[in-house]
Parts: sequence; C-alpha cells; structure tokens
Amino acid sequence: MKIAYSGTHGTGKTTSAFEKCLDVKMKQGDITVTIVNEIARRCPFPINKDVTSTTQLWLVNKQINEEITASSLFDVVICDRTVMDCLAYTSLVSKDLFRRLLPMVEYHASSYDLIIVKTIEENDYMIDDGLRSLDIEFRKQVENALMSIYIDDLKLNNVVWN
Repeated sequence: MKIAYSGTHGTGKTTSAFEKCLDVKMKQGDITVTIVNEIARRCPFPINKDVTSTTQLWLVNKQINEEITASSLFDVVICDRTVMDCLAYTSLVSKDLFRRLLPMVEYHASSYDLIIVKTIEENDYMIDDGLRSLDIEFRKQVENALMSIYIDDLKLNNVVWN
C-alpha cells in the first residue's frame, strides 16, 4: 500500500507523513512501514524560484526511483511528496518538459493507493527553514499548477483534498 501527501511547500506534508506512519505502525504492528522523505533537500541543483529543467528532471526521476525501491522493501510506503508535486514545479519552469514528463507521471500516479492533497488555506505550516521560498505568490503558483494537474490532466479518483 502506498499513501502520499501532496501540496506546495509548507503545507504540513512531512508532519502528516510522520503522523500517518506512526498511526499505521501502532494499529498494525506486524507490517513494515517507511517514509519516502522529501528529496528536494538532497537535490544537487537549484530549487525554488531558481529551479531549472535539469533540477526538475532529476527530482521527478529521483522521486519515482525512491518510491519504487521503498515499495519493493516495505508493506506500507508513506510519501512526503508525490511525483505530481515535482511536475507542478516543472510546469512553472518549462511547459515543454512538463508535456514530456506528463505521460510518465500519469503512469506512476496509478501506484498511489491514496493521495492526500494539503492546501495552503487549510495547512499553513510555512516556516523559514533557510531552504524553501517564503514567497506566498510562488507557493500559490505551485498550488494552482498542482490543482490543474489533478483536476485537468490526471483526473484521479483516489485524491482527498485536505
């Protein structure tokens, strides 16, 4: 089983992922559970407003690879971010790369059993961590791109808005 949290940065995905992991482990102690942590912190390329097509290509592929690996080793995988989140940031930097990655993201999206999308309005966890952009307009752009991906491009039926 794979449960994923989605949303722009600063919406509490990491907090929710850890809470969910603990909840699953406490209720079903006989199964193995892991978290696929946010990978942007390990990205060797610029992120936030300085993001490039190379950054986004690396992030999309790294996210998919980490999820595939975790799914092969654990009964339950909790994702702190989705590949759709990576695609939302991609849409802001390159429409061409977005168009090229969309089929791969759409294919991978079927691996999520449940996607919980966290919105800025309901979940403003943004703190200055020295890494993520605090620019509210940038965060809203990412959120709008993400909503468009879920509603217009993928039309998934396993998405819960939170």
